[in-house]
Amino acid sequence: MRNKQRLGFYAKTSILIATLLLVVVSMASCNWLESFFKPKPNAGVKDIVLYIADAIPSDDDGDGYTSLSVNVATIGHSTEALYLYSALVELQDLERITFGGTSSSYGFYLDTFGGLTLGTGEFVYFYIRLQNDKFDKQLMDKDFTAPLSYNGKIFYAANYGVEYFALADGMEIIVTKIKY
Repeated sequence: MRNKQRLGFYAKTSILIATLLLVVVSMASCNWLESFFKPKPNAGVKDIVLYIADAIPSDDDGDGYTSLSVNVATIGHSTEALYLYSALVELQDLERITFGGTSSSYGFYLDTFGGLTLGTGEFVYFYIRLQNDKFDKQLMDKDFTAPLSYNGKIFYAANYGVEYFALADGMEIIVTKIKY
């Protein structure tokens, strides 16, 4: 009889642990979790620079960095916006850039941006460089996409979409396209 009680206890405990694990995995895949852990921006005025480049970066010289040689536009902007999307709206209201896209449960998806011409399978993509070449693992990715070399500076792929992309003073942003 005791063995049956122990077996019942272990079965119930296993089911409870499996259920809790399923809940945690489900939450991890939710947009809620992403917004909970999104970078917290600093308040105040931030000076940012956008480089809009209508070219797909490539590793032409085999040095391990993708490189970009075409520069369509350079736009400097001072903003109190916390996230890139708000700064882009400011720039569009000032008629300094144009962009378009759609909102979804995952955030705003850019499908047009400035002078970028997107072909089949191409998407708007962001690379960033922080002031003093700091690396922020929450904002930047070294592993998914190779770092980008531009004008003697190294940029890293952004970890967040345009709505959750926290701005920092002195940030430089390359807006380009990537093909999947």
